[in-house]
Amino acid sequence: VTGDWRFARLFLSGYNLLLAAAGIYVSLTYGQVYMILADDPAESVLLALSRSGEMMKGSRLRLLALWLSFLGWVPVVCLTLGVSLLWLIPYITCAQAFFYLEVKARWSKDQE
Repeated sequence: VTGDWRFARLFLSGYNLLLAAAGIYVSLTYGQVYMILADDPAESVLLALSRSGEMMKGSRLRLLALWLSFLGWVPVVCLTLGVSLLWLIPYITCAQAFFYLEVKARWSKDQE
Protein backbone atom coordinates (compact mmCIF):
# COMPACT_ATOMS: atom_id res chain seq x y z
CA VAL A 1 0.00 0.00 0.00
CA THR A 2 2.83 2.43 0.75
CA GLY A 3 4.41 2.03 -2.70
CA ASP A 4 1.17 2.82 -4.51
CA TRP A 5 1.32 6.57 -3.96
CA ARG A 6 4.92 6.64 -5.20
CA PHE A 7 3.92 4.91 -8.41
CA ALA A 8 0.99 7.29 -8.83
CA ARG A 9 3.25 10.32 -8.29
CA LEU A 10 5.81 8.97 -10.76
CA PHE A 11 3.12 8.19 -13.33
CA LEU A 12 1.49 11.61 -13.03
CA SER A 13 4.84 13.41 -13.20
CA GLY A 14 5.74 11.54 -16.38
CA TYR A 15 2.34 12.25 -17.86
CA ASN A 16 2.67 15.97 -17.06
CA LEU A 17 6.10 16.09 -18.71
CA LEU A 18 4.67 14.39 -21.79
CA LEU A 19 1.83 16.91 -22.00
CA ALA A 20 4.23 19.82 -21.53
CA ALA A 21 6.47 18.53 -24.32
CA ALA A 22 3.46 18.11 -26.61
CA GLY A 23 2.29 21.64 -25.79
CA ILE A 24 5.71 23.10 -26.57
CA TYR A 25 5.84 21.21 -29.87
CA VAL A 26 2.39 22.51 -30.88
CA SER A 27 3.38 26.06 -29.89
CA LEU A 28 6.54 25.81 -31.98
CA THR A 29 4.67 24.40 -34.96
CA TYR A 30 1.69 26.76 -34.98
CA GLY A 31 3.24 29.81 -33.32
CA GLN A 32 3.38 31.78 -36.56
CA VAL A 33 -0.40 31.81 -37.06
CA TYR A 34 -0.78 35.28 -35.57
CA MET A 35 1.92 36.68 -37.85
CA ILE A 36 0.38 35.01 -40.90
CA LEU A 37 -3.04 36.43 -40.08
CA ALA A 38 -1.56 39.89 -39.46
CA ASP A 39 0.23 39.63 -42.80
CA ASP A 40 -2.94 38.59 -44.64
CA PRO A 41 -6.14 39.30 -42.65
CA ALA A 42 -8.35 37.80 -45.38
CA GLU A 43 -6.78 34.36 -44.93
CA SER A 44 -8.78 31.74 -43.05
CA VAL A 45 -7.56 30.48 -39.70
CA LEU A 46 -7.37 26.88 -40.90
CA LEU A 47 -5.23 27.88 -43.87
CA ALA A 48 -3.01 29.93 -41.56
CA LEU A 49 -2.59 26.92 -39.27
CA SER A 50 -1.66 24.76 -42.23
CA ARG A 51 0.79 27.32 -43.59
CA SER A 52 2.39 27.77 -40.17
CA GLY A 53 2.97 24.03 -39.94
CA GLU A 54 4.58 24.00 -43.39
CA MET A 55 6.70 27.09 -42.72
CA MET A 56 8.06 25.80 -39.43
CA LYS A 57 9.42 22.53 -40.83
CA GLY A 58 13.12 22.68 -40.08
CA SER A 59 12.82 25.89 -38.05
CA ARG A 60 11.34 24.63 -34.78
CA LEU A 61 14.71 24.32 -33.04
CA ARG A 62 15.68 27.82 -34.12
CA LEU A 63 12.45 29.22 -32.67
CA LEU A 64 13.01 27.25 -29.46
CA ALA A 65 16.52 28.69 -29.24
CA LEU A 66 15.07 32.17 -29.73
CA TRP A 67 12.57 31.61 -26.94
CA LEU A 68 15.24 30.21 -24.62
CA SER A 69 17.48 33.21 -25.30
CA PHE A 70 14.99 35.39 -23.43
CA LEU A 71 15.24 33.39 -20.19
CA GLY A 72 18.19 35.52 -19.12
CA TRP A 73 15.85 38.47 -18.85
CA VAL A 74 13.79 36.85 -16.07
CA PRO A 75 16.10 38.02 -13.24
CA VAL A 76 16.11 41.54 -14.69
CA VAL A 77 12.31 41.57 -14.72
CA CYS A 78 12.25 40.36 -11.11
CA LEU A 79 14.84 42.91 -9.97
CA THR A 80 12.97 45.79 -11.58
CA LEU A 81 9.60 44.52 -10.27
CA GLY A 82 8.31 44.19 -13.82
CA VAL A 83 9.16 47.69 -15.01
CA SER A 84 11.65 46.31 -17.52
CA LEU A 85 8.75 44.57 -19.28
CA LEU A 86 7.98 47.94 -20.86
CA TRP A 87 11.11 47.42 -22.97
CA LEU A 88 11.29 43.64 -22.99
CA ILE A 89 7.88 42.86 -24.48
CA PRO A 90 8.43 45.03 -27.60
CA TYR A 91 11.95 43.56 -27.92
CA ILE A 92 10.61 39.99 -27.85
CA THR A 93 7.78 40.86 -30.23
CA CYS A 94 10.19 42.42 -32.73
CA ALA A 95 12.54 39.44 -32.49
CA GLN A 96 9.66 37.08 -33.22
CA ALA A 97 8.46 39.28 -36.10
CA PHE A 98 11.93 39.23 -37.68
CA PHE A 99 12.06 35.46 -37.17
CA TYR A 100 8.72 35.19 -38.99
CA LEU A 101 9.97 37.32 -41.88
CA GLU A 102 13.07 35.15 -42.20
CA VAL A 103 11.08 31.91 -42.09
CA LYS A 104 8.54 33.30 -44.55
CA ALA A 105 11.27 34.33 -46.99
CA ARG A 106 12.88 30.90 -46.76
CA TRP A 107 9.52 29.15 -47.18
CA SER A 108 8.57 31.34 -50.18
CA LYS A 109 11.94 30.60 -51.79
CA ASP A 110 11.37 26.86 -51.31
CA GLN A 111 7.89 27.13 -52.85
CA GLU A 112 9.27 28.47 -56.15
